[in-house]
Amino acid sequence: MDTLSIDAFATDFLNTHHQLDLLIACAGIMFAPLKRDNRGNEAQLSTNYLGHFQLAAKLYPALKAAGKSRVIMVTSRAQSWNGVDFNDPNFSTREYDPRVAYAQSKVADILFAVELDKRAQHDGIRAFAVHPGLVPGTGLGRFINSNAYLQNAMRFFDE
Repeated sequence: MDTLSIDAFATDFLNTHHQLDLLIACAGIMFAPLKRDNRGNEAQLSTNYLGHFQLAAKLYPALKAAGKSRVIMVTSRAQSWNGVDFNDPNFSTREYDPRVAYAQSKVADILFAVELDKRAQHDGIRAFAVHPGLVPGTGLGRFINSNAYLQNAMRFFDE
């Protein structure tokens, strides 16, 4: 996740648009090997949550100007696998598990949507977390490199 590109996009948007009626936060990676962004954050948390948070915060003036805007956080059924480890969200001291990291990022998205909805309603902004179902053919599963791994990973969706 490139924080500078998010800032650049938001600045350009705010310079060319007065309002934003709908923001759908759907950037994502799933089951990625351990990688860190330029700030040291685990890549799935960074891409799936921190980037969405940063973009929504930067675009807040345009969302507010719309009067009745919506922020949609795309989440996953994986959110039911585990919560967020607030003591070590970036896997600095615990063993890295790509499934746990993915699920954690999706829980963070849900928590953000709930809190944003609560805090922003007075500005006419509502926020929601939605699960679109499985999304084959999108490249989201590009880090799943074998049928056995895919079957093992997908069994969590059936629970």
